[in-house]
Amino acid sequence: MMLRRRRLCSCLSACAAWGLLAVLLLPRLAVPQTADPISFLWAFGSRVGATATTAPGPLTQDTVLHTGDQFKMLIQLQRPCFVYVLYHNAEQSVDLLFPSTLQQFETDYVLGKRYALPPNEDWYTLTPPAGRETIYILASATRLTALEALLTAAAAATPAEQSSLTARILAEIRALRPGRPVATGGERPVRIGGRVRGTTDLGDFAVEIHAPTFYSKSVTIEHR
Repeated sequence: MMLRRRRLCSCLSACAAWGLLAVLLLPRLAVPQTADPISFLWAFGSRVGATATTAPGPLTQDTVLHTGDQFKMLIQLQRPCFVYVLYHNAEQSVDLLFPSTLQQFETDYVLGKRYALPPNEDWYTLTPPAGRETIYILASATRLTALEALLTAAAAATPAEQSSLTARILAEIRALRPGRPVATGGERPVRIGGRVRGTTDLGDFAVEIHAPTFYSKSVTIEHR
């Protein structure tokens, strides 16, 4: 009887040990992979003519717009990352659309807040001269300090210096792409809930963007 009890105790101890090991291992196996550091919602829409009565449509790829047509964007951060929206216009200058200033990264850069570009009820309106115009959307897990330095220099440059600085900014954007992984499948349609005043349901056109360390997208407007 004593021998049987010892064997039974040994079996129970072994089972308990295996059970404890399983309990320790199962949560580790069930833990999902770490979420991508870059995560934000992005909406881009346009409307024909400078009138608030015209319903906007999604602008998701290279397109043709005409003088007087308008466009607007929304951004909503989901994880701490640094999003830049740059506008290369037909006059061969580059404007920083988002953030409104680089200082905004320290003063007004909040997760979950919807940022309208331009703010409130305003829309960007295409004005002469016509030509090719490109919007660049860049996002990084860390700040793009070299790009920021060029943008700061361009903001203070004389008209004679602008052309050279624009070329350097565009070269920096191109240099960022091969040096970092670019998300190609990290977009999916999603609705930005609620409404920002003046956006006319622009959130219906939103996409959710994810990437591990860097994201880059460009949309070209053939302005006619």
